[in-house]
Amino acid sequence: GCLSGGGSEESASPPPPVNTNNAPTISGVPGSSIKIGDQYSFMPEAADPDNDPLTFSIQGKPTWLEFNTENGGLTGTPLLGDVGSYTGIVISVSDGSLSSSLPQFGVDVVQNADGSLTL
Repeated sequence: GCLSGGGSEESASPPPPVNTNNAPTISGVPGSSIKIGDQYSFMPEAADPDNDPLTFSIQGKPTWLEFNTENGGLTGTPLLGDVGSYTGIVISVSDGSLSSSLPQFGVDVVQNADGSLTL
């Protein structure tokens, strides 16, 4: 009998795909000044290259602002007692393992400056 010898028909299988995760991106420029009684609103743009679900977080949020953890929206209406400068605000987005943040920003709440004076 003739045995078929020679090279193996089995070829090396490629390595399994590496499960890489890319960090989400976030962008936008929040307003830096708001008059008392006016509506402040900021919505960042965020995306994840892997289409992972995103959650948002904030540090340094002024008490007069509301923050939405599902879309990163920041809204609120400052009152007279809120006049002042609020600094150190950072909005971040996470895909569950990696995160990205907007640069730290601040908001100045100012009184209406219409030049009139009531006595």
